[in-house]
Amino acid sequence: MRTMQPILRTLLLLAGLTALLAAPALAAEGGSGNPWLELLYKAINFVVLVGILWYFLRKPVGNFFRNTARDEKAALDTTRQTEADAVKELEAQKTRIAQMQQELERMLADARTDAAAEMTLMTGEANAHAERMKQAALQKIDQEFRKARLELRRELATQTLDLAEAGIKSRIGPADHQRLVREYIDQLGS
Repeated sequence: MRTMQPILRTLLLLAGLTALLAAPALAAEGGSGNPWLELLYKAINFVVLVGILWYFLRKPVGNFFRNTARDEKAALDTTRQTEADAVKELEAQKTRIAQMQQELERMLADARTDAAAEMTLMTGEANAHAERMKQAALQKIDQEFRKARLELRRELATQTLDLAEAGIKSRIGPADHQRLVREYIDQLGS
């Protein structure tokens, strides 16, 4: 209530002053008045209006602007912090990407080395297998050659015996045959 008393006094003083100054203007309304006096009344009315508005709106408007400034500062601080966090995260992502690229390059190098070693091993195994197959084929060929040679010798011996038998049969007559049997028996007897 104490804060209201000075306000009421000020308002009453302003209202009275406005009434005093407005009285001559109202009296002069019927005729042409002093334009400077009208301007003065209008100026006083304007000052009173501005004073009243300033008095009543000073705190809410001031609070509004203070709150707005505080909110904007907080938003700006939050934005700056978010930007700093984003920059840190970006740097961390760049570091991770660089590490991943190094790991990928290492893995590729390892894979190439492993592939070369595997290729060497497989080539060696394939060469060894081919050599074993070659040796087996040579053995098989040698076996078949020996078998064919043995067959050829048997066939040759059989044919030679057949020819010899045929030749002997054609040369030996019954008298030669009797003589050979006697000689054989004599040899057996002695």
